[in-house]
Amino acid sequence: MLVSDSRYTKIVRADKIKRAIEFACDFYNTDRNTFVCMAATRYPSVEDAYLFKTAVREYDTINRELNEYFEDVA
Repeated sequence: MLVSDSRYTKIVRADKIKRAIEFACDFYNTDRNTFVCMAATRYPSVEDAYLFKTAVREYDTINRELNEYFEDVA
C-alpha cells in the first residue's frame, strides 16, 4: 500500500491500536499500577493518549473477564 493511498492513515492507526491491545495481552498478569506505569512509559506523548487509553482499557477487560471466569469455576 502506498503512503498516498487514502486508507493509509487509517491502516496505520488500526495497527497501532492492535499493538496496544497486544501489549495489554502480554502484561495482563502484572498488577494494575505497574501496568499503568508501563503503558505511560510506552505511550508518553499526547498524540499517543488514545493508545494508552486503549491498552489500559484492554488490560481492565482481560482482568475483569478472568475474574468472572474464575468466580464461575470456583
